[in-house]
Parts: sequence; C-alpha cells; structure tokens
Amino acid sequence: MFEKILAGLKTKFPGVDSKILERIAKKKAETTTTEDEVKTVVDGVTFQSIIDSEGDRRANEAQSSAVSNYEKKYKLKDGKPSEPPQQDPPQPPTPPAGGEDSEVLKMLKQIQQDNQQLRTEINGMKTKELGNQRKDKFSALFEGASDKLKERYMRNYDRLTFKDDEDFNGWLDQQKPFIESDIKEEKAQGAKTTPPVGGKRKPGEEADPAVTAYLNAEASREAQTASPVIIGLAQPAQQAPQQ
Repeated sequence: MFEKILAGLKTKFPGVDSKILERIAKKKAETTTTEDEVKTVVDGVTFQSIIDSEGDRRANEAQSSAVSNYEKKYKLKDGKPSEPPQQDPPQPPTPPAGGEDSEVLKMLKQIQQDNQQLRTEINGMKTKELGNQRKDKFSALFEGASDKLKERYMRNYDRLTFKDDEDFNGWLDQQKPFIESDIKEEKAQGAKTTPPVGGKRKPGEEADPAVTAYLNAEASREAQTASPVIIGLAQPAQQAPQQ
C-alpha cells in the first residue's frame, strides 16, 4: 500500500519534498490494509498535518541527538556513568547551565527556523494553487466567446487581488451578466456581418476603422476623377469648329 499512498500524496501535494511524503506514506501504510482505504487515507492528509508531522519529527531528532551528544561528552549511559568509577575519581565536570550557547537551545532554534521555512513554502504552494483554481473558474465563463473578448477580460483579471473566497465569489457573480451580455452581442454581430472575401470573419472580429476610412476615401477620389473614356474602344473624331 506504500506505493499507492505515495502516488496519491504526490498528486495531491505537487512541489512538496518527496522525502517528506515518503515518510508520511510509510507511516500511513502500516495501518492501511486494502486499496479501498488508500483514497480515504490520502484525503485525510492536509498541509497542516504535514507541518505538524515534520515539526514533531525534527523535535524528536533534535532531542535524541542532544541527549546522545551529552552522554558521549560526559561518558554517561541512560543517565549513569558508562565506565566503572575509579578510586578517588575526579569530580565530574559541571554540565552546562544552559543559555544562548547551549547545544539544546541551538537545536531548538534551528527546528523553529526549519518549521518556519516549511510553513512559508507550503503557504506559497497553497496560494498558487488557490490562484489557479480561481482563474480556471473565471475562465470557464467564456465558453463560446472569441479569444479577443476573453483576452480583454483576463488581462484585467490579472491585475486584481481578493481578500478571500467570499470576496472572489462576490466579484465573480457581478461579472457574469456583463460577460454573458458581451458574448451574446459578439455572436449577434458575427451573424449580421457579411463574410469578407477569402473567408468568414471570426466572431467578434471587427474591421479596423482606419482601414475603412482609407478605402472609402480612395473610392470617393476615383469616382470624382474617373475619365468617361472606355479604354480599348475607338473614339469619334472631333469636328472642327465652324468658321
């Protein structure tokens, strides 16, 4: 079950270090016996549970390491001298009283820094994932719209920020009627427009006003200066004026 749980976690939490997910999958696999339970197990894992699990693990490792180093330094085992006492043994050195330079305190500080970094990374991934979900939800409103219309709305959307889901959903409800109206108007204009030579005009595609003005001006100029003579036909000779 380990491999199946790990695959599910990697899909659910892209970007999280694989070693972290492997440790969680290994622990969950110990109590998972059927494939039907895999989905339930994966669904039960959250970003917060990952943070808590990693924090506990690092705290335990730091504590074990600190105890081991202390026992090695003062030749202890389970709190007792690891070597038999000699006659007139010298006084054991006084253990450090603690403070800013103690090994345990340094390790605890490192754990706090590591946990803070992990929280920052996970919060960044959560923010990015939430942003993509909202953008996809907004993009879905443009079904049947032209790329030009969708681009215009999406360009404005990229400048916005939202306080929370309630703020986003309220804004989305306000935008729906405007988008639906623009799509209907765009389709109506596309149906009425005469297709240009060379193919049909895409929905929402409009002629450039500057080009239209230029063509109209050229047509008017030609109409005013056109010669009535038809090229290629013989013309009657002009009669000399009578004396």
